[in-house]
Amino acid sequence: MRIFRGKTIILLIATVVLCSFAIQRFTAYVLHIDGFSFAIDKSISASHANDIITFVHNNKHMQGFSLPQIIVCLQKQFPVIEDIKTFRSADGILKVSVSSVKPTFVINKDYVISPDGMLLTKDLFSAEGTALCPAIEIKGLQCKDVVSHKKVPESFAVMLKKLPHRCFDTYDVVWERETKSWLLDKHNGKFAIIFNDECVPNNMLLSACSKLKTELKSKGYFSCRRMERWIADVRFKDQIVLFKALGGGDG
Repeated sequence: MRIFRGKTIILLIATVVLCSFAIQRFTAYVLHIDGFSFAIDKSISASHANDIITFVHNNKHMQGFSLPQIIVCLQKQFPVIEDIKTFRSADGILKVSVSSVKPTFVINKDYVISPDGMLLTKDLFSAEGTALCPAIEIKGLQCKDVVSHKKVPESFAVMLKKLPHRCFDTYDVVWERETKSWLLDKHNGKFAIIFNDECVPNNMLLSACSKLKTELKSKGYFSCRRMERWIADVRFKDQIVLFKALGGGDG
């Protein structure tokens, strides 16, 4: 019986040592930093996730912060972070779960807009994080506006919420200014729609423009021999003003 107990104790000690060693190796591989365990939203790019981990590694004093303090500190440094959840496990490791803001639109191919209208660089997000975002061009957008995390004009943000998502299947959206934006037909370079932040085309108006386009096509106005582009201006109440711009001008 004593021998059995002795073997049991030895086996128990050996098990604890092996488990401790395994946990240490696992922790070192997964955490990359002492005292923290990270689970980062897959919408954030791998390189930016590494930037977040490196920042925490270089600021280990954050282990003593309260959750609100951690959130404020990391969000100030990384605007891509939407929320953070933490809890401390029995082994003293601070478990940190980082969720990302969800980009709503890709801007000028290299930037995105967050739900609150902030401009961010696209490379902060993974390909999966931006895969479903419609694309928009903003004329005159400067890199400094993005680097400074400038917000888009409020009228522009409201316009985006009103614009039917179906239009992105047919048109390229180009925003010039509050009073003038374009829907450029992806399949017919000789037809476009002008609107503004106040008069945003809804589904009914898009259908009406589609009928006009069909009529113009049936009458041969989109012939390759013709140089003009037809423009449907919907910036007027209860009417569509149709005109042509020679040479594909903007009218």
